[in-house]
Amino acid sequence: ATMLPFLIAGLGFGLAEAFLYLGDYSMGQASGIDHYLRGTWSVLLHTAWAAITGYMVLRSQSKVPEVGQVLDVSDTFWSLIFVMLPTALLHGLYDALCAHNEPIYALLVGLVSLSLGWLACQRYKIKT
Repeated sequence: ATMLPFLIAGLGFGLAEAFLYLGDYSMGQASGIDHYLRGTWSVLLHTAWAAITGYMVLRSQSKVPEVGQVLDVSDTFWSLIFVMLPTALLHGLYDALCAHNEPIYALLVGLVSLSLGWLACQRYKIKT
């Protein structure tokens, strides 16, 4: 099992969002510091959130049915909710705190996210 695809996806989402912030800055909708911070944190946090999701997916891999086994759609739905829930909550909380101009709390959520992402990567060493 490898974390690499999750990390690449997180980097991709983060870079895409960073380019959106670049567009906001060039249109005058965001200050330079907002652009730099949100753009940089976007890449780091999306990578961390993808690592957390990757850890949850890899941890629940034993629940994946064998080839030819009948797939119970309700189990799959709840399994997906379960593996995405931590990341969805962290991402949503971070966005809400940023939108309500709570930089200290947003920073704390960001640091918790980065820590959890780092721990997830330590649990599943990156394999190619």
